[in-house]
Amino acid sequence: MGRGQRAGDIPSASCLLPSAFSSETPPLKPIPNWAKTQDVILYQGNYRRRQLEDKENQAIAQAAVALVKKYGVATKDNQLTYQADAFTINKKGEDYTIYRRHDSKPLMTFMADRWSQVRRVNLAQDFNTENHPINILPVERQEFLLIADYLKSGKQLPSVDDDSRKIACVLSSVSPSGTHNILESFKQPQVLQIMMGAIRNFEKDDLILGNYRILFQQGADGKSTLQLFKTELGGLQREAVRFEFERTETGMTHQVKALAITEADLEKLGLLAQKLHINYQSYEGDPNDTRDIDLPVHPEITRNLDKEQSHQSTQSTPNVPDRKTQSNPQQACFNSPMRQKLTTTGKLTIGEQRELYQKILLQSLVEQHDKGQTNISLPPLSDVVQDLMNARSQIINNTYTPSVEVHSQHQKSHTPQQLATNSQELE
Repeated sequence: MGRGQRAGDIPSASCLLPSAFSSETPPLKPIPNWAKTQDVILYQGNYRRRQLEDKENQAIAQAAVALVKKYGVATKDNQLTYQADAFTINKKGEDYTIYRRHDSKPLMTFMADRWSQVRRVNLAQDFNTENHPINILPVERQEFLLIADYLKSGKQLPSVDDDSRKIACVLSSVSPSGTHNILESFKQPQVLQIMMGAIRNFEKDDLILGNYRILFQQGADGKSTLQLFKTELGGLQREAVRFEFERTETGMTHQVKALAITEADLEKLGLLAQKLHINYQSYEGDPNDTRDIDLPVHPEITRNLDKEQSHQSTQSTPNVPDRKTQSNPQQACFNSPMRQKLTTTGKLTIGEQRELYQKILLQSLVEQHDKGQTNISLPPLSDVVQDLMNARSQIINNTYTPSVEVHSQHQKSHTPQQLATNSQELE
């Protein structure tokens, strides 16, 4: 029944014209007399879907291996663990397990050798629930599949020292633990308050506090910068945070231009705030916030949907309504929530749009097999996803680090102390 459950969880375009694959369907085993006819049709119709799903399972496992290799931390029990914002991936020897972090439910187990060759992939099921549904949700599958696509395109996973906005855009809910807390802390302006408070306390524009340095520099044309530098173990100093200020007629504007701190840095800044008696409040971000950003549907996806809908409208036969339903990707490819969401908002998340792309692609295979041709023409998936990630990156920037205008009566002074005074209006 696990197969049947997956068919319900992940609607497939291969169900559009199940008869087109009758020549490819392996011989069926004898059916017990209690089996329903629709069960047999479901099996035949989902043969191609299962092929795609098996391929995707391999890709999910490959992505998990890459994540552990990049971000995994050794534990005392001789394991390697990667703690993401929404997932945990454990590696012990060649055995890997992916867990959902908030409820510790296992989602997938598999094995991978030293060359990252994956085998024995198994999707965990909930045997305490009727029909034993698979634990991993479609939206969670898409998160790992997007990472697999990213790696397949030749790109490298971001470093933990990269800008948190970039990390969240690429990895979303699979980002290293604390990434969304960091974003939320800048959205509120927690870090700016701490840095301004330190300047106000010491009345200096260049502070050394442990392995951190806070530097204010006044520039020309009413512009200035406030930076946080971090000295690494090897003595190398790198820029972790940079705010840029600009004087305006009504006060000043400020915006984050660099954001490359870790959750550990955030905790240390919190301790600094407490020691300096700086008004401080910690914030927790939702790891699914960046995953759930809705974007306008990619023009290429929209174009193919519109083209196929128009084609099906001209080819449909009033006396055969079921055939039209099976052939129309907007009706048969969508699950109801996705179709309703697109109709209502005209927007879908990147994961949903990736899923829709695959359904349209499978529909083109159906048409080529059945008719010898198709009207569907899609660009490479990597191009579509990159366009969508660029759009998501812009929304992340505007959401968590927008340009903020602070109105002030003080318009002439432009010293660190004056900026610190202005910062009190943010608290």
